[in-house]
Amino acid sequence: MGASVARSWSTPEDVRRAVLRLWESGKLLAGRVPGHAELGTAFPLRVPLRRPRSAQLPDRWDDIRDWAARLQAADGFRVETIAVVHRSLGTQHLPAAAWIDTEDQALALIGRVKAARHFDTLVARTQPEYLAWVAQHPLRLLDIGDDWPAVQAAATWLQSHPMPRIYLRQVEIPGVHTKVIEQHKRTIAELAPGQPTSGSGWFERRYGFLTNPGMVRFRTLDPALALLDDVAEMALPVADFIRLCPPASRVFVTENLTNYLCLPPAQDAIVVFGSGNEAPELLAETPAVGRAEVHYTGDIDTHGFAILDRFRARLPHTQSLLMDMQTLLTHRELWVTEKTQISRDLPHLTASEREVFDVLRTNQLGQHVRLEQERIAFERVREAMRGS
Repeated sequence: MGASVARSWSTPEDVRRAVLRLWESGKLLAGRVPGHAELGTAFPLRVPLRRPRSAQLPDRWDDIRDWAARLQAADGFRVETIAVVHRSLGTQHLPAAAWIDTEDQALALIGRVKAARHFDTLVARTQPEYLAWVAQHPLRLLDIGDDWPAVQAAATWLQSHPMPRIYLRQVEIPGVHTKVIEQHKRTIAELAPGQPTSGSGWFERRYGFLTNPGMVRFRTLDPALALLDDVAEMALPVADFIRLCPPASRVFVTENLTNYLCLPPAQDAIVVFGSGNEAPELLAETPAVGRAEVHYTGDIDTHGFAILDRFRARLPHTQSLLMDMQTLLTHRELWVTEKTQISRDLPHLTASEREVFDVLRTNQLGQHVRLEQERIAFERVREAMRGS
């Protein structure tokens, strides 16, 4: 049979793939959940077949006969035929659809009988109030597997213990290790109603758990600002940093450890190690930072601008440092590739920052262009500091 024929006419594998798509959508399992039969797949199931055109019969008859024979001989389904009349060949009966009569037959066709039985076992261990979730997420249930009783117990515990004000690892539920809760936070949050939250620590904030205090690491670039004599660098819990932050007129925030450690002395200034996405929240509540000039320098990529956007949302007076088009273009030979990009709008960027961000997210200079801040010559960083 010619290659073009093989591509255009349905094969037994095409029938299997059609049933597999039903499995991947969850429809082959959803109807097995008590009270949710309407979400399942109705049987017998008809799968239409792509078949030869009538005009192909004289020239491709041997190929067509072989194609029909393979479908008729295939296991796992029966074949519905349709009469095709041709003036020279007469009436021929060609495959038009495959019929899978039962759900068990469909599961056997795609090799999912054992998985379906495991699903039934998990459903039997499901509390009635969670059956609707199972019907909507049957493949998620299989992924959770034998952790499912513990996941349900955790969701039930959360609903009966609102705002516990303890650490998550302190939760004591018979038969439930807190690591299971940490592994399945997303599912537990869907099972247990709570206030929408996002960002780092979202689960703990949603249900009222205590969280480890964030730490702010900083250096005083002016010895007069040091909290302890001859101690330029410190790391303080957020609450202590809010209370003790030196009253600097300039605060530099950098994501690069080398820049953080090597920034030169500067009058009335401190530098904070950004530590990624947590920095805006860690600094936003500090009155001394709110009164100071804040200069943020990050990678010139979409994630760097997203952090800058969040900084300015919390600290509107934040200024960017070395995140401009000139810096990007003059370091072309040092560009690398950003693994994933952020494409959403960032409303808190300035016009010039948005220009760079738009160039990056639309790949106008190349695919996923990224300039890491550590690749910028350190002298350029010092010059930018002096000019800030």
